[in-house]
Amino acid sequence: MNAIILAKGENSGRLSKDKSLIMLSDNTPVIKKNIEKISDIFSTISIVSVHPEKFVSYEGKKVKVIRDSFACGPLGAMYTGLNCSLSKYNFVMACDMPFINPDFISFMIERIEDEYDAVVPEHNGFAEVLHAFYSKNIILPLENLLQKRQYRVREVLERVRVKYIKDREIIKFGNPDVLFFNINTETDLQKAKDIYGKVKAGDFYDTC
Repeated sequence: MNAIILAKGENSGRLSKDKSLIMLSDNTPVIKKNIEKISDIFSTISIVSVHPEKFVSYEGKKVKVIRDSFACGPLGAMYTGLNCSLSKYNFVMACDMPFINPDFISFMIERIEDEYDAVVPEHNGFAEVLHAFYSKNIILPLENLLQKRQYRVREVLERVRVKYIKDREIIKFGNPDVLFFNINTETDLQKAKDIYGKVKAGDFYDTC
């Protein structure tokens, strides 16, 4: 099975830096830590980026870097990654999520069924579309959205068969606000650093 990490590779307007190269406290980019976390789960890991040259050092037997020629956000990158994948189901995640839990990702794999095109966590009624599994069956709906210049990933969920994982299952693996935390602003970055210290101390459930 394949994992697809979406890493635009450009400075974020709200963060004023490249989110894909964010580091918390030990001078290791979050994306590198996440590759290490999921390397035992997936046979291949694809990094999809507008600037693939930034991630050449990560390439190896398991990790490959793919150019995102659409440059229209996550939707185009998902389309690119799924088209290049040899796996029917693929885990798609954003590059700026420091607290992903490999056990929860493995749990999601167990929930994959052929009758569904996607397996998506839903926290407080909000679909975590960039921490989800997608079948290659969604390639055509993605293509249709790209042609219409409709770039919101949630639009595709309205066009495919989705199995949602609810909070009552998610909380078994930690605080959902931590599991799905992503970094969009300087405030988020500082909060992530604070959470990181608590997580290292073992206080995973009570952070955020």
